[in-house]
Amino acid sequence: MLETLQMLFMVVISDIIPRGAYVRMENDRFIHHYSFRPPQFNYLHSVADPPTAVPVELHESHELCFFYRGDITFFIEGNVYQVRPGDILIIANTELHRAVVRPETSYERTVIHFKTRYLTGFQPDDFDLLNFVTKRMIGHQNRIDSSQIDTSRVYALLDQIGGIIEEGRPECDLMVKTVFVELLVEVRRTYNDNWGSVTTPTQTDIKIKEILKYINDNLASKITLESLKAEFFISKYYLCHVFKKNTGFTVMEYLTNKRIMQAKQLLIDGSTAGDACFDTGFGDYSNFYKVFKRATGKSPQRFAKEH
Repeated sequence: MLETLQMLFMVVISDIIPRGAYVRMENDRFIHHYSFRPPQFNYLHSVADPPTAVPVELHESHELCFFYRGDITFFIEGNVYQVRPGDILIIANTELHRAVVRPETSYERTVIHFKTRYLTGFQPDDFDLLNFVTKRMIGHQNRIDSSQIDTSRVYALLDQIGGIIEEGRPECDLMVKTVFVELLVEVRRTYNDNWGSVTTPTQTDIKIKEILKYINDNLASKITLESLKAEFFISKYYLCHVFKKNTGFTVMEYLTNKRIMQAKQLLIDGSTAGDACFDTGFGDYSNFYKVFKRATGKSPQRFAKEH
């Protein structure tokens, strides 16, 4: 099943996109485009016709994707989601993901990136506004099927945000945030009302799930193909083949990206660049510096200073 998908979908998200850049394809046409104190909140409604390659994202923000049209498959932490028009995809800031898009069809979506602090003042103690984003098991229940969504209500709120952006009035920032909170409440209600039947992903190899858990639990340790082979009693060929088929990443791509994600969080939390390097298993600071700067567009020190 997964091999068939990979043969059909020829446009693959490949390079890493620097933090703060917009998630866009090479020929994207922006319909609505708005930011508030990047990277606190980014809103992008765009159409790619036809779609072309898009970078892998390594952002610190949560993400909501609203799909209007197109044919796309998402790989999220070892699970595979076939996304259809009207679906909503929920991605927490800890979930590494990659997409594969059929190039023969137009691809239209609204993507919203937001940080928890953007919602300061809108989260009462007795109401967890983001439980549907942050309280899920990683890589699970990421997609809400269109059949479970009041799409007219959701699209009305998205259109309202688009209209506010177009008007560009002085109160734009406040109005966008207010409507976005209303949108979050609607998506949260839909998710929680349908929690037991939120679309499950395509079945993933159980051994890969165990390997992903092992990698995420041991990022600070030395992990190689040889060590994984010994830990899970599998051949390197099988490991590389099945891992890429189920995750969209090679083993080393996945490991490096997850280490960068963790290093960014450590820097945000106050760790030094040196500590972030060694606490995420890079070992060699020169290599860490080069990989981190390529992934984020900034040196570790500059990244930490800006956060």
